[in-house]
Amino acid sequence: MSYRHGAFFDEVPTSLVTPVEVDSALPVVIGTAPVHNLPDGTPAPVNEPRLIYTVEDFVAQFGAVKSGENRHDFTLSEFVDVFIGRYSVAPVVCINVFDPARHADEEGRPDVSKVTAADIIGSAGDAVASGSEQIAQSADGSGFAGPYGSADGAGKVKRTGLSLVDKVFPLFRKVPGQILAPGFSAEPAVAIAIGAACENISGHFRAVGVADLPGDIKRPEDAPAWVNDNNLTDENLILFFGTPTYGTSATDGGQPRSASDAGTTLPASESESRTGRAGERHLEEYGSTHLAAVMALRDAENDGIPFWSPSNKRMFCQGLTHNGAELALTPLEAANLNGNGIVTGLNMIGGLVAWGDQTACYPGVTDVKDASIPIRRMFNFIGNTLVLTAWQKVSNPLRRRLISSICDTFNIWLNGLVAREFILGGRVTFETKDNSSTDLMGGKVRFHVYVTPPTAAREIVFTLEYDPAYLETLFEN
Repeated sequence: MSYRHGAFFDEVPTSLVTPVEVDSALPVVIGTAPVHNLPDGTPAPVNEPRLIYTVEDFVAQFGAVKSGENRHDFTLSEFVDVFIGRYSVAPVVCINVFDPARHADEEGRPDVSKVTAADIIGSAGDAVASGSEQIAQSADGSGFAGPYGSADGAGKVKRTGLSLVDKVFPLFRKVPGQILAPGFSAEPAVAIAIGAACENISGHFRAVGVADLPGDIKRPEDAPAWVNDNNLTDENLILFFGTPTYGTSATDGGQPRSASDAGTTLPASESESRTGRAGERHLEEYGSTHLAAVMALRDAENDGIPFWSPSNKRMFCQGLTHNGAELALTPLEAANLNGNGIVTGLNMIGGLVAWGDQTACYPGVTDVKDASIPIRRMFNFIGNTLVLTAWQKVSNPLRRRLISSICDTFNIWLNGLVAREFILGGRVTFETKDNSSTDLMGGKVRFHVYVTPPTAAREIVFTLEYDPAYLETLFEN
């Protein structure tokens, strides 16, 4: 060290660090967009995640629904219109799988109906051991790579569909909170894939998936058996029964309802249901879209902390249908769905609200951290926050100072959540039983997090009793 003469100072790292904020309800939506309507020369974003904050931004990047086309067929357009345009929550990560060059009719015209569940599920694409990328070309030369992903014009394999969820954080530095595929999630294979995609996102994070139940379930009481028969019992899945309706084709009068379909008059189609006044027909929307928006709106009202159940929160729609008929469930019918891990809509007091507190694993799994929607989402939120905040400590020397810094940082954060009643209690400890000598020698250190988010008040019961003692009041002067 060189000779010094005078007064000096140095610095040490702050023992506490600020927790990294997590987007608790950020939706990652895989679906179809009218990319064939983009201006000439504009590349169509196919299997490319895009972060969207406004309806206008969506139209600029994914195109607008044109006259004669049905918005309900373009699931990303509908989602953005409802989520951002009506519920006023943002952002959204949109992944379009509709490729006009590949999804076309016999005359070569773009046909969105050619998109299948396989396109939504997609694939990660595998590389061979030599380091070159493995390419699987379809028989018609379209470049579709089947189970190996999608081969682009350069002959490279890239991720498609749900596998792109892993790319969201590296691209946008935002953690997925919800994963959806409206219009396709009623397919059991897609719903199962959504549940699987919620685990180990980018190797570190966790989210919930929101899926619809199909219209071919004849009666509400048949839904639990259908769910069980199709093995949709994932703790990461939230299922919705019913089809929200909004607006009418007649009252729209040919006027655009949103920026995403400006200049568009929707024709009568399968997306219209339930006859109204003078033959008006209500337009159907996807229930998973509304449920995701309800959760995001509820979180936004609580500083982004997902401790509140979406149940009993107003849905921004006019009603529910099922199989084209009005769905007006009684509280007992709705409770039967809820008791089998299905969320629905109920119009009891305060208008039409989302109704149900349980994930799809209930009642087969009763562990409250998995079966309760708000607790499952709180565990995701807390776990994702722990990972992001502790990342800056990775590869630091494993010594007592590091352990104290991590424990102090998260205990102060948890105490703040307790003070605001977002959780009932929580603490982080470093315990001998969790850390063997061999693990510590290998650089592995484990912290035990104890946390108790509040359970949703599912059942409020009053006991009434006639008390004859109050008869004494008759003799009082």
